[in-house]
Amino acid sequence: MRGEKTKVLALTDYPNYKVGKEDDKQLLIDFCKEVDDADIFIYQNGDRFDLPMIQTRLLYHRLPPLRHRQTIDTLKIFRGNFKFPANNLDEVCEYLGLGNKLRTDKNLWKDCLNPKLPEAVRMKAWKYMKLYNKHDVDLTEEVCELVLPFTKNGVNANVYNNTLIRCPNVTCTGRASIVKRGFSHTALGKFQQYQCMGCYKYMTGEKVGDRVLRK
Repeated sequence: MRGEKTKVLALTDYPNYKVGKEDDKQLLIDFCKEVDDADIFIYQNGDRFDLPMIQTRLLYHRLPPLRHRQTIDTLKIFRGNFKFPANNLDEVCEYLGLGNKLRTDKNLWKDCLNPKLPEAVRMKAWKYMKLYNKHDVDLTEEVCELVLPFTKNGVNANVYNNTLIRCPNVTCTGRASIVKRGFSHTALGKFQQYQCMGCYKYMTGEKVGDRVLRK
């Protein structure tokens, strides 16, 4: 997450790129190699758009499907845990003081793919498209770090780090202390509750005592 350099792959990075005859097969192969070690996908509206789109293109080229991973979709987090003025990435980031997405519209895609335009114009459009996507990824990372402590997201960092005592928030460094914060009561019993002093996420620990229901 933080500290890692964002890498963007584009069709124009490949020597066989031809405007009007775009072929994304090699790009997909390289993308799968890049994400092969990733255990979690974090994205905005990716469960509904990005992931199905990638799988569709993999199927089209008769390439193997992506292996199953846990996902963190920030759009679902926005809708399920907050009441922002709007749930798109641009407005949420502006509301939280993280800045805005880069400005663009459908004409950018047209400029990238229009064979009638001069090459210099198309390459300029592609350059901006890559910058636009990189900025989106960086914003998604920043906003994810802020909102995850407020959720009950099912992704637990301890599963991937083979630990039991660090913060389960995958965006947390895990170096901060964890302190007791009262108890959580559910239908299954009473559980010790903890809080990470780094990201302030609450977590539920061990069951406290046993309760016997009597008639």
